[in-house]
Amino acid sequence: MINGARRLQINGARRLQPSGATLVLVAAVLASSCGKHPLGPTSPSGLPLSERVETTSYVFRYSAGDIVDAAWQETFRAWAVAALDVHVPQRVTYNKYVGRSHMGDLTGRYNTNGYAEPASFTIHTIWPIDNHEVIHVYSALFGSPVALLNEGLAVAHQTDPARGDLTPKWSGTPLHEWARQFRQRGTLIPIGSLLATDDFRRFDDNTTYPEAGSFVRYLIDRHGLASMKRLFGGGNAADSADSVRAQFRAVYGREVDDVERDWWSMLDAR
Repeated sequence: MINGARRLQINGARRLQPSGATLVLVAAVLASSCGKHPLGPTSPSGLPLSERVETTSYVFRYSAGDIVDAAWQETFRAWAVAALDVHVPQRVTYNKYVGRSHMGDLTGRYNTNGYAEPASFTIHTIWPIDNHEVIHVYSALFGSPVALLNEGLAVAHQTDPARGDLTPKWSGTPLHEWARQFRQRGTLIPIGSLLATDDFRRFDDNTTYPEAGSFVRYLIDRHGLASMKRLFGGGNAADSADSVRAQFRAVYGREVDDVERDWWSMLDAR
């Protein structure tokens, strides 16, 4: 997420054997990112990010006694940049906080588990591993479109390559399964209602994020990454719904509503 609140979804990770630059890093992630933190759910106000470790692709900053998993993160990075076909010209700064209160104390943002600052190649997170915010940094190298696409792309790459799991998930459930269930319950939001960033943000993240991830994953799998990157490069976060429709038509040669129906058919057939 670049702005607003969101619960970061991570599929879980296991301890990996570090190698190279990662060998110097303290600790590995718990069995799941939702596990108890050794410093507890809250933190002393302003606890500094006093620890610093540099690896091939990251600069990790975290508090004394806290943990990050550099080996997992390097594995994810290798997979993600290949999946996005992008060259990342510098290390990403990974600022790890004990919890929301700690993040808020140091950044002023108390209402989120993580956010990205792509211009400075920086992410902020309360999790010892990240497979979402870092995608925003990578994808900003080819565009920064409306939230439907920007968040959708990040969710569409929430995988766990360290465990060989390349199926993107939200709260442990595959994205297309979420979208299929929403459709069966009648709660799947029409894509046309999510095109403008402000409209996207009006709905519950636990519906919009997996739905957007499923739709973007479908577009990439069905129509290719190159088309998605063209769509990213043609817009910005402030575009109106009509502008997004025009951009979509220019890239895919069809109306977004027609492609949405194809996506529904895929979901119904699962």
